[in-house]
Amino acid sequence: MTLHTKEPEEEAKEESLENMRQVTSDLSSLLKSRGWAALLRYMEAQAAIREKNVIHTPCSSMEAVFEQEYEKGEISGIFNFANMPRKVIEDFSEEIKRREAKLPLEENEE
Repeated sequence: MTLHTKEPEEEAKEESLENMRQVTSDLSSLLKSRGWAALLRYMEAQAAIREKNVIHTPCSSMEAVFEQEYEKGEISGIFNFANMPRKVIEDFSEEIKRREAKLPLEENEE
């Protein structure tokens, strides 16, 4: 599996169909794994702790406002990470369908 450092649309353009199918399959397996389920539970717990701090802690200074905004960013990052495999699967699946629709019939049967 290659490391992806570009925008998903750019990555999809450069990926081969075979590699996109493999990454999609690998990520689908990851999402079904017990390890991923455990990691999600941990991420949800971490987000809940931060949400509790943000919701139940009044801001008494500008510094407290900045701290809360930082924690909001952490919460957002946790949820973005948790959704990343599904987003990659979705983007790659759409690109695979788009490319397969352009392939001649005999190449499409591979």
